[in-house]
Amino acid sequence: METTIKTLEGKEWDGKMKYTVTLADGTTGYLQDESDTGLKEGDAVSAEIKVYTAKKTGNKSNLITLKKTLVAQNASQQSTSIPSATLTPTGLSGLKFEARMKCIQLAHDTYIAGKLDDNEAKNHCREWVVLADALIDDLTK
Repeated sequence: METTIKTLEGKEWDGKMKYTVTLADGTTGYLQDESDTGLKEGDAVSAEIKVYTAKKTGNKSNLITLKKTLVAQNASQQSTSIPSATLTPTGLSGLKFEARMKCIQLAHDTYIAGKLDDNEAKNHCREWVVLADALIDDLTK
């Protein structure tokens, strides 16, 4: 089900943070560990809800797994493809150029999917470019 997070509250229990979440339709439950990280109130999410019945007490509660989704209102972050360059270098510089473009595209797509924040995407991209360049250099020796 597609929805948004109305409230997200954390409490420490048995030395671990546990979160309760209320969705836009009023559904309340416990946020599961399989959920995306970095969630906040107002985020558009896909919610999977499972009803759990406690064996000892018979009490029922909702176990909610949330995954971030893209929203139309956030047009500035919607996925767009990075255009190819008109002039593509050849030889060794061409290999490095293509590898760098792939690194940029991967970091961009991962950011858009909500798996990395802005700084993480930039840092990963830099690391991937250095690694790709080093691998190409090693292969061409």
